Amino acid sequence: MEDDRGCVSNDKFEPSDSLHHSTGSRLWGRYDVGMAKTVDLKTRIRSGAKVRATVDLPGVPAGTQGKVAMSNGLTWLRYWVRFENGELVSHVNHDEIVISRAWDQFFLEKERAAEAAAAAAAGISSDDGGGGGSGGGDNAFGVPQYLIDRTKAALEKAGVSR
Repeated sequence: MEDDRGCVSNDKFEPSDSLHHSTGSRLWGRYDVGMAKTVDLKTRIRSGAKVRATVDLPGVPAGTQGKVAMSNGLTWLRYWVRFENGELVSHVNHDEIVISRAWDQFFLEKERAAEAAAAAAAGISSDDGGGGGSGGGDNAFGVPQYLIDRTKAALEKAGVSR
């Protein structure tokens, strides 16, 4: 029998029943064992997960496979990883490794992010009109002159002298 969600319940399952959900994926009990989902690259990687280095680490070239020995951190996710070349590296940042099965997905997302950044930079520089924006100010810090003038006027109005 199927419940209100369309899943076959364990107590009513018989081998002669249809094993296909409306989406066509195989069911066993209450669990859908269909196609694998894409991996969320921002979630914590569990201990024991197989990973690959995305950047060169001390003693470990990029692309080397390894296994997470320990994960820790609340705001800064970091890992101890034992790599195939025998290195055990601690304090590996979350952005420096990726789950092995998501290796291709990682590069696709990285490429999309680079294209979006390039498009945003091209959009900003073309919208400037060449009028002194995007860090091309008259001083060493790249602050536009109109901001410096506005700050001087506000300081004079407040009676602050330098």
